[in-house]
Amino acid sequence: MQAKVILGILVLALGLPLGSVAKPLDQKTRFPITPVPGMTTGSTCDEDDPDFVEYRYPSHIAYCERKVDHRTKAAIYDAYNVPVHCRGSYTIDHFIPLALGGDNATINLWPEHKAVKATRQSLELQLFLQLRDGEIDQDTAIAEIEYAKWHPEFSPEQIVDVCYRSALSQDEPQAPARN
Repeated sequence: MQAKVILGILVLALGLPLGSVAKPLDQKTRFPITPVPGMTTGSTCDEDDPDFVEYRYPSHIAYCERKVDHRTKAAIYDAYNVPVHCRGSYTIDHFIPLALGGDNATINLWPEHKAVKATRQSLELQLFLQLRDGEIDQDTAIAEIEYAKWHPEFSPEQIVDVCYRSALSQDEPQAPARN
């Protein structure tokens, strides 16, 4: 657990240049549509975690309670370059959800745009139910949710986000309005 915390603190403290790690921002909408590899790698709860509550499900998966303070959320937004005035369009997401055994380490957190999150509304619940009922194991559940987060069924054109309209209008000439 200590190694996960130290890695997360280093990633945030160093302010890694996101462009050199990955391209988390869609150039048209200017928001992260996937986590940044190397920055948000995901991590799971264990009994040594300070947020550990109990073991759950037939396979005894460690469960951590949700504990992400405002300072941590702000650091995650800052690391992903999400402007303060745009943060209401996001949620701090657990890359590996708590219901699937994830934890609150910074390497398991990323700012997910609410429109992107909406593209997989029922998947997390479906995986939780299957895990709870012993129909799938934790590794399978995590692999499915990670795939969905790395490959969202999402088109940037689906979002018209007020936070990014002004930036777009400065970068690209807009077509005249039709009469």
